[in-house]
This record gives sequence, C-alpha cells and structure tokens, in this order.
Amino acid sequence: MDFILRNLERRIELLAAQNKKADLRVHYQAKYEYMLVLAMSYLWNKNFDSLGANEKEYISAAIVKPSIGSIVEIARKLDIHNELFSNKKLQKSFDKYPSLRNEKLGHGFTFEDETDELLGSFDELYQGLLESGVFIFCEKLELINVIDIDSDNSTGIIYKPNGADYLPWSCPKGVYGFDKIGLYGFTESKGYFRLSPFVFINDEDEFYIYSSIQEKLSGLARFNRLIKTGHILKEVKEFVNIVIDFDDKKRRCSNGTVLNNFTKNYKKYIETGVKRKINKFLVSNKSSVFATVWGHGGVGKTASIQSVCEDLGNVENKKFNYIVFLSAKDRLYNYYQGTINEIDERVSSLEDIILYTNEIMFSKSSSEALDIIDFDGQLLLVIDDFETFSPEEKGKILDFIKLLNINHHKVIITTRAATLILGEEIKSNELDEQEMIKFLLEVIEIEAPLVNIAQIQHYLEKDSNYKKVHEMTSGRPLFIFQFAVLLAQKALADEVINIDIKSSSNAVKFLYDRIYDYLSPVAQHLFVAMCLLVSSDDLTNVVEKLQYLVNMEDQQDDFDNGINELVKLKIIEIFEQKFFRVYSREILKFMNEYFQQNIPQEKEKLTYRLSLVGRDKKLDNDHALLINADSSRITATEGEVVSKYRYIVNREQTSYSIKLQALLNLGTYLFSTKNDAEGALRLFADYKQIFENDIKFTKAYVQYLWSADIDDSRDTAIKLIKWYFWTKNELSDDMRLQLNSMLVMYESIEVVNSRENLKEEKRFDMISIEEYNEKYTQQKIVMNSIVAKAGSRLVEVLNSDQILELSSATRTLVLAGLVQLVEVYIRLNRNTQARAICNKVIAVLPQNFHQPFKSKLKKLDMYERVTVSRRNDSDFASTLKNALKKEED
Repeated sequence: MDFILRNLERRIELLAAQNKKADLRVHYQAKYEYMLVLAMSYLWNKNFDSLGANEKEYISAAIVKPSIGSIVEIARKLDIHNELFSNKKLQKSFDKYPSLRNEKLGHGFTFEDETDELLGSFDELYQGLLESGVFIFCEKLELINVIDIDSDNSTGIIYKPNGADYLPWSCPKGVYGFDKIGLYGFTESKGYFRLSPFVFINDEDEFYIYSSIQEKLSGLARFNRLIKTGHILKEVKEFVNIVIDFDDKKRRCSNGTVLNNFTKNYKKYIETGVKRKINKFLVSNKSSVFATVWGHGGVGKTASIQSVCEDLGNVENKKFNYIVFLSAKDRLYNYYQGTINEIDERVSSLEDIILYTNEIMFSKSSSEALDIIDFDGQLLLVIDDFETFSPEEKGKILDFIKLLNINHHKVIITTRAATLILGEEIKSNELDEQEMIKFLLEVIEIEAPLVNIAQIQHYLEKDSNYKKVHEMTSGRPLFIFQFAVLLAQKALADEVINIDIKSSSNAVKFLYDRIYDYLSPVAQHLFVAMCLLVSSDDLTNVVEKLQYLVNMEDQQDDFDNGINELVKLKIIEIFEQKFFRVYSREILKFMNEYFQQNIPQEKEKLTYRLSLVGRDKKLDNDHALLINADSSRITATEGEVVSKYRYIVNREQTSYSIKLQALLNLGTYLFSTKNDAEGALRLFADYKQIFENDIKFTKAYVQYLWSADIDDSRDTAIKLIKWYFWTKNELSDDMRLQLNSMLVMYESIEVVNSRENLKEEKRFDMISIEEYNEKYTQQKIVMNSIVAKAGSRLVEVLNSDQILELSSATRTLVLAGLVQLVEVYIRLNRNTQARAICNKVIAVLPQNFHQPFKSKLKKLDMYERVTVSRRNDSDFASTLKNALKKEED
C-alpha cells in the first residue's frame, strides 16, 4: 500500500457507499492501471540500460503511445531477471487485464446491468496482485518526491502509506546517492528505487501516471490525473531522443535509424516553418534526389536540418537506414559573445564526404564511392554550408549526387548561395514580426529562464517595441538568440533594445562580407548599381530602371541571368514582376561600399544615366527620359535639348507612344519656343516615314506646315490632310471630323485669299479680263467643291445638333471651319446659307462661341445694304438716261 493507492481506495469506498456505480468503474480502472504502471516504472528504472539493442528498440517504440497490452509487454521485457513475472498470481492478473479492458471498457459495451460483474472482475484482479506477495503491492511503500540534491543531502517530501501524512524529508548522501530529482519509492526489503518519470505527485491531492509521448524530440509527454478528471503535458528529459546504441561516431536511434554524431547548434529546436518543407520533400518528392535549403546566414538553416535528422531517428516508422550529417562550415557566429569563431573540423572536399560516409555506413576507411552509390537501402546525406567548398569541389560533389539513385538516396544541402544548385529549392526566410515574438518568447525560456515572460510580453506590446526588436534583429533567429542572451545579462529590456545587434561589425561581417564573391561579373555590376536607386528608407525600385542604369537594354538574356542570380542568393527579391527589393539595409551598406571602390569612369557612367531616369519608381524609363528632356528645355542649350529628344525617339526600347510624344514636344520647343519653323519642319520630315500613319503626328505636322507658311508649305498641308483623310478609313469619327474641319478651314482661307488677290490684280490692271474670268471661274469651282463636300459635313453636324456632343477640341475646330465656310458662302453670294449657319450657332451654343458669327452677320448686313444701295443707284441712273434720250428726240 502507498499514499496514492490509499487515496484511490478511500475514494472507491465513498463512491460505493453512495452507490455511484458508473464512477466506481472509472476509479477501479484507475487503481488497477496505476498498479500496472507502478510495476513497469520500477522495472524500467532498474533494467532498461541492461537490455540488448533489439529489446531497447522495441520498448522505445512501444512506449510512445502504449496500449494497456503494450505496457504489460514492456514490463515483461524489462523484467530480465523474472523478479516480478515469476509470480504466477501477478502474471495471471496482468495477462488477464488487457482483454477485460478491451471487452468491457475499450471496444465493447458495458451497461448498468453488468456493472456489478465488471467491478467483481476488478476486485478479483486486484486481489490477485495483493495475494502475489510482490513487495511493491504488498509491503508498505513510502513515496518520496526528491526536490533538491546537494553535495551532502537530498531533500524533498515523503508521502506515507496511510494516504494522509506527508512530511519534509531528507536523506544524507551516505545513506543513498540520489542522482536525479523526481519520485522514488522505499520499502524495507528493497530500500530506495526510482519511479519517475512514469508516476509523479504534484501535491498532496494531485497524482499523475504516464499516458503517452506527444513530442519525442522535446520529450513532451501526457500524464493522466488520478482521482479527479484531467491531464497535464510535461517535458521529460528521459524521453528526449531515446537512444538504443552508440559509439564515438554514430548512434542507433529508437526506430533503428543509424545517425552519425554531430554537435547540434541549438539547445532546443524552435520551429520556424522550414522543417515542414524539408519533410515534404523527403516524404513526397519522387522526382529529385536532392534539395537545397538556402537563405541568408542566421535564419536557421542548419538548426532546421539537424532537427529533421533527429526527428527521423525517432519517428515510429523508419524512413532511412542511415542519416549522415556533414558540415563544411568554416566559422560560426557566437551569439553569446557576438564574435566569429573559426571551425577546424569540417569536410572540405568530395573525398572527405566519401571517407566519412563509408565509415558511418560500412565501418571502413575508403574514398571509393561505389558502395554508397550501389546501396539499396535508404540513405539521407546532408551537406551543410555548401557555399564554402571551392568551385572545383562543388562541381565534383554535384557530379557525385547525379550518380545516386532516387529510390535509395536523398541529399539535402544548405547554402547561402543557390546559383550552382540543382534539385528542389527550399527557401528559408527571416521571421516576420508576429513569428519573431513567438520565437523570442520560446528563446527566452531557454536562454534567460529567470526573465519574467509576462513582463516581456507586456513590454513588446507597449509602444510597438516588438517592431524595434524586429528591426534590431532583422527577424533572424541567430540574432533573436543573441537578444535573449543580452536580456538575461542586462535584465532591463530598455537597455537591450537600443543595441543594434545586426549592425555590429562582426554580425555584418559574418552575414555579408563574402556575398560579393559569390556573384558573376554581370551580377556584381547590378549589385553595385542598385545602391543608386534605393535608400535605407526605401529598398525598392523598378527592374527596368536598373536595366537602363547598367546600359543593358540590348542584353536582355544576360541581364535576366544576373537578376535571377541575385534573387537566388537572396540579395534581392522581385515582386509584382517589375519591382526589385534589396533584401536588407545591411546588404545596401555593402553595395555602397563596393560602389565607392568602383572605377571612377564606371561611377561617372552610372551617375550620368541615373540623372536621365532618376530614382522615382512611379516613372518608367520612357517617361523619366521624357521628363528629363522636357525639364532640360529651361537650362540646357538647344543642341542638348534636341539631342535628348532625338535619343528618346531613336532608342529602340522606347515605346511608340513616348517616341511620338517626344517628337511632338520637340516640335513645340523648336516652333514655339525657339521660333525655328524650318527646324520643326525638318524634324517632322525626318520621322515622317515612321509616324505618317499616326493621326497625332499628321495633325501636328499639318499645323506646323500651315503656320510656317514657307514656300508652298500651306499647299503641302492641304495635300497631306487630303491624303490622310481619304486613305485612313480606320479613323475615329472624332478625328475624322477634326481633319474635315481643318480641310474646310485651310481650303477656305486659301481660296478667299486668292479671290482677294485676284480682285487687287484686276483693280490695278495687273491681269487681263480673260485671265481674270478664267481664274475667277476656277476659284468658284473650288468654293463650290468646299461647300458641297467637306463643308456640307460641318453644316450637317451643326444642323443635327451633334455639335453639342463633341469634345472641346473637335468642336473648336468645327466652329473654326464653319467661320471660314461662311466666308466661302458670302463669296458665292449664298448669303441665306451663310446667315443660317451664323444663326444656328448663336441659337444652340453658349454665348462664348457667338462673337465670330455675330461679326459675320454684321458683315452680311453691310453687304446687303451696299447691294441695295447699288441697286437704287442703278435704277436712278437708268431713269435719268431715259429722260435725256426723250429730250433728244
């Protein structure tokens, strides 16, 4: 009898008195299973280390999630001297219980009518144990919770078999040498013996027995509470990585996997999300022998793959016969001291890899790879810090990997540089702010156990301090560990949060001092140029702008390869397909340093081209170059301005729309700003072949030809309109109407001016009557043509009120054409039509459009008065002439 068993019996007596049979069943079950676990606990602590490898492997696998039958079998295998199971009554009781439990409690149905029978069966089994005479059930068993052990004494609490008394306890080292804290038993016949970790007492009324292991790597186990409902999860060191066999180089794990011994770079692994990706590759990928885990230093690549190796040695179903972890790491960052430590023991060649793997797998020293290649079991080979190998050795290792069989081999490498790596890529990132907080709190429990977690949580939430911690660590697990170590030393978070861990000289050197050496010449050029486009406040810009800056617009493939290389190395990342982001401010510092070390001529080229496109990432290169050219009109010489615009138009990569806009802007600059009409016309003539089908180009060219009025430029303008107007059927209605209006306006002005010139020639006898009549007739034909063709379209637009729906630009041109059309009507003496146009405009359009047409109406009124006056004069002259004739008669 012991303290726990006596408390269980008291509870059973109370329930029996209350006739609570359903509760009795549970307590009978708890009492018996406690006794079963008690026996197993005694045997485990006494005999486990004496078992052979096969028995250890079986028991280690079975104890993870044991059934009652498994616990009986584990106890039987642990009883290597038949200390308990030689007792037939105990053996009979233990053997009978699993089937009773499965039939009546686990897999069958026991209703109220069979409760008495079930309780009777429990009594029978219990009595069998009490009658067996086995000391652990039949003697008075004192339970001792050893809480502290020093050089002289062990102290704790002793729980008496009466189930009521518990007292302070101590034991001199000379009596018994306790080497671990936890629960022990004591009987007069056996003395002290260990019962942890399968039974423990939390306090005088909380008792727990082992149920299962939840996480083998951390030793997290579930314990069921006795007497009251409940369970608890507790980490048990004895359950961490249960090892079956080992020597100085390798060990055999609980599931039989052979794993080489390596130094873990973590005390307790904290998940960052990478393990899930690695396990997916190992379990699901059937198309590739190997994978690459890549990312910056300090993000947990090594810890993740080491943890995966440990997991694989402890999973229930063995996946690999051998796991070999090899490190090429030549230095590490000591986060306790913030220093870089050199590493001597490492593999540095393919030969080293083959030698070590042969020794682990075949216990032989050989540099021949054939046995490894021909191995028909399952091998996982891990090579850590692959980038530290020389280029020649990298090539050899990759050639070796290509010889391996996907059905029998898996290879995982970790690296900061993924440019030479084939296979599946597994990305390892820094932690975001929320991930960092969770990670940090777990790290503090490991590295700074005396720090108050609740206070730290409150501190991080206050004033967004978690953002400051994320900034100072960049979300890198390595620096988060360093932050926790500093926190343990300083005690005050306010002091630690002002230390920029990631920017210390050793941290920056460890992370980035070799990064430039990993790059190809093109990638190095891009690496240097990027610092001109980004800043520590904004690490992003446009890929296209970078391409212009390095003058690689005509070398697309080389440029893309360089960008991909930087992406692979996690120097930059690409987002939204057109933007790049420098991965960190620390990398930007190195970019600036290498830019300053660059050849002066190369720096000048980069800075000049930067001046053309600028840093504004909202502007693409085309628009930036156009804005630069537009801006230069104020300060630059005419030659420089013309050169910049012509460069844009001639540049192959410039979009058509920007080329056209640059041409139009330059035309405006020459014609309007510099009054260089001839220069503007030469410009448009130079590019006519490229843009002649574009309405914007044609419209501007026509306007310049008309406004310049040089030689026959106005005739050329009219001919160009007619050519475009009559040959481009794909014109929009709006643009067609604009051309129509310009044609009416220009032809009308020309023919009216010609009519006025003809009158002057006649008045001063500069032309004969015959010539005058001939030209007059020709002009009249032109006027009638204008009225009948292009002019009629404008009248139609006006009369149908369509003019109210036109765009501002089109309506302005239509009205300008109508003004000139009125002049033509007047010359044709078709005053009614001319007046109708003017009146219609005044009737349907706002007042601000009326003035030109009111002027035409006044002109028409004046003409009509003159006509009447001339008619009256003509009648008077005729009367006078007739009177004179009569007098003569």
